This record gives sequence, C-alpha cells and structure tokens, in this order.
Amino acid sequence: MKRPPPKARWAEATNSLRFKITGSYLLTLALIFAPIGAVAYTYMRGDLIHDADEGLRTTAAMIIVRLVDTLHTVGPADAEQAMTIQLAQLEHFGITSSASEAFLRLANRHTQETLYASKGLKHSVLVSRLSRIVIPPPAMSVVDFEGVPRESRMRVLTTVVPNSDDIIQIAIAWDRNETEIESVALRIATAILGLLVLSAIAAHTLIVRALDPVAQIVGHAERLSADHMPKQLLPPPPTSDTEIRDLVGALNRMMARLQKAADRRHQFTADAAHELRTPLTIMQGEMEVALIKERSAERYRQVIESSLEETKRLSRIVRDLGILARSDSGGGAIENPEPINLAGTCTDVVQSFALIADDREIGLKVDVHSNDVVVIGDEDAITRLLGNLVGNALNYTRPGGTVRVSVARDQARAFIKVSDTGVGIDEGDIPHIFNRFYRADKARVNTGGHGLGLAIVKGIAETHQGTVSVESVVGEGSTFTVMLPLSPMDGRATPR
Repeated sequence: MKRPPPKARWAEATNSLRFKITGSYLLTLALIFAPIGAVAYTYMRGDLIHDADEGLRTTAAMIIVRLVDTLHTVGPADAEQAMTIQLAQLEHFGITSSASEAFLRLANRHTQETLYASKGLKHSVLVSRLSRIVIPPPAMSVVDFEGVPRESRMRVLTTVVPNSDDIIQIAIAWDRNETEIESVALRIATAILGLLVLSAIAAHTLIVRALDPVAQIVGHAERLSADHMPKQLLPPPPTSDTEIRDLVGALNRMMARLQKAADRRHQFTADAAHELRTPLTIMQGEMEVALIKERSAERYRQVIESSLEETKRLSRIVRDLGILARSDSGGGAIENPEPINLAGTCTDVVQSFALIADDREIGLKVDVHSNDVVVIGDEDAITRLLGNLVGNALNYTRPGGTVRVSVARDQARAFIKVSDTGVGIDEGDIPHIFNRFYRADKARVNTGGHGLGLAIVKGIAETHQGTVSVESVVGEGSTFTVMLPLSPMDGRATPR
C-alpha cells in the first residue's frame, strides 16, 4: 500500500480528534498561564521599581535636610559653594558613592548648569541626559527613567532644593535591575513552556487511552462485510467509562439488528425463489410435454388452463411480496387514513366468503357486539387483513366446522377475533406462523397458499399501531385476535 505524502498525513493528523482535543487543552492552558505570567512579571517589576523609588525618596529627604541646614548657616552669595562642599562630604562618607551605584547632581534650575556631580556622572553624556528631565514645582519631586536600556540607564529622582534656585538629582543605575527582571521573565516563560509541554504529553497519553476503544471499533468495523457479520462489534469494554460502554453497547445492539435483518433478507430471498420456482417449473414441464408431439385440442386447452392457474398463483405471490415490501419501506405510514367502522367492514368481508363457506359446508358467522367500533386506517388494507384471516380459517376447517368473526371494543381498543374449529396449530409452530413463507406441516395439506397471508396480516396490524396474536389447540381450532387503537372520533364514522 502506497504511503500518503507528508502533507496528506499532516492534514489527517490535524483533523483527528486527538489533535483537536490536545490543541484545545493546550490553548486553554496557555490562555490561563500567559496572563498569570504577565501579572507575575508586572508585579515583580513594579515591586522592584517601588522599592527603588522609596530608596531614592529616603535618600533625597536626608540630603535635603543636610542642604537646608547648610543654607541656614551661610549667606546667599556662598549658598551654592556651601551645598557643593556638603555634597562632597556626603560622597566622601559613602552615602552616594559610585560603589553603591547612586549618584548626585546639583544644578541651577534656570540655566541647568551643573554645580556638582558625583564621580560616576562626570561623563558629559550622562550629565546631558539628566539635564533633559522636566523640573518639578517646588516642594515636589519627579521620578523617571533616563537613558537607553542596557546602556547606562538610570532611575532618577529630581526635586528642588528649598530656599534656593537649585535642583538636586539622585540617580541609581538600572541596568542590573533590568537584567534581573529579564531573567525572572525568562524563568517564568520557561516554566510556562515546560508546563505546556508536560501537559501536552499527559493530555495526549490520556486521550489516546480514552479513544483506544474507538480505534478498536474502527478496526472491527473495517473488517465487516456482507459475508462476515458478527453478532457483536466489540466485547464488553474493560474500561469503566460510561460513555464508551454505552457506545459499544449501542453499536452491538445495532449489529444484532443488522444481523437479524440480513438473516431475514437471506431467508426471504431463498423462500421467494423456492415459491416462484414451483409454478414456473410446472408451467415449463407441461409446455415441454405439450410440444414433444401433436396433442388434441382438449389437451392443449388443459395445458393452457393449468398454465393460467400457475400464472395467477405467480401474480398472487408477486402482489403479496409487493404489499410486504411497501410495509417494510413505509416506516409505519398509512397511505389513505380514514375512519373505518369495523362492524360494517367485517360484515362485508364475511358476506364475500359466504358462497365459499357454503360450498365447503362450513358455517360462517359474524358477531358484532357494538356498532360504533371505529378506527383510523386504510380501509383496503383492513379489508385485506380480515380477508386473509377468514380465508385462512376456511382453509383449515373441515366440512361441518364453524368459522366465527366477532367485533368488540373497550375504552381505548378495538378487537377483531376470527375463530375456527379446524385442525389447530402445533405449539412449536405458533411463534413462527407470522414469518414469511412459513407453513406448518399440517398446513401443507390442501391449502393452496404460499405462506404470506399471515405475514401480511401482521404487517397491516403493525402499520395501524396494532397487534395480532393467536391461541390454538391441535384438533380443536384456532383463534386469531387483532387489536387496533380506537379512533379519537370514536363512533362518529358512518356505519356501513
């Protein structure tokens, strides 16, 4: 078997349920973890900036106190020199040394002339960056970033020295903190990625296990054919998952129904072929004998009459097969639903068989217990149902016997009973007599039937949402009972 190209294999994999469930699961986790990681990163960065700003404000407050005290001890002309000396002393004692990565700058607020700068700010580029910061109003401070990331970026606090025209700027190097924040972000991203990978592996493993029975079902289904129809698609699954167990059970029940339908189809085909073969064989044999040599006109007439009888028999078989086929494919639908008064219909059917019953010396009676037994259905079909039951009873009743048709009702159902005093049915045959082409051994004597009459009766009854049943005693007779739901109109049909 030729292996499909990579593109086709990828398309098949991405369309699989495993891929879709795993992808949905990972997407959900990513949508959960990504905001969590972003919030964690933002919180840690904000917390680091907050701590740095608090440190800058504390240092600025201390320096402002020192400078204000210095201004109180000197005159205005010596104020800037005195503040410069004070800042140098603070740097000398390590408060703002470059080792702590904190720097000071004293500048004129109007001209931006630098009066004092820590050793780390001697470079003109750093000083020019600090000089670009907006000067805040007196008694206020501004904290901002200055510089390019990874290139001497600083966090700077700028405030005005009280009672002077100068500003003081306190800066700390931010590159190290930025590197630390990026390291934390990388660790968070790595952790999230690792969780997603582990989750993908775990999810894929669980999904493959969960769908393994489905794969088994697919494998068994691929091996099915018209010649290989097992009774069940899969054995009961060892898994305790309710959904898989229900799926396997439903498929097994479906297979049982399909197998039963296939068995009926095979049996029906074989029986139909047998029933059709018999009259065709008779016709062929008689015609071949008639053609061997010259025959008399009377003999030819006998052959033609015999062939006509067999042709009529073939027509009845084909007609009944058509009725059963329509019953199978109609889904229980009634072709021409109308109110039917069963009392009148039964009376008409009994009258149509009166001459046959007289010829056979069989008593044929009808008992109508109620004249308002009305059902909804196809009157032609109901007439055929009654005709088949009455004809069947006459066929199996000996001369001198009796066939009785009765109609009754209760609150919701109509009952039609056809009883006879005929040969009866063996107990072992009763479960099969409504099967197509089935005839019990006793039924094979002098009946002329082809085994479809009772199958048609059952099909018509079921199409009308009813049932048919039989009670029989060998040597005493049989009683067939048809039960049909009453019409909601009940009694409003015109009695026939």
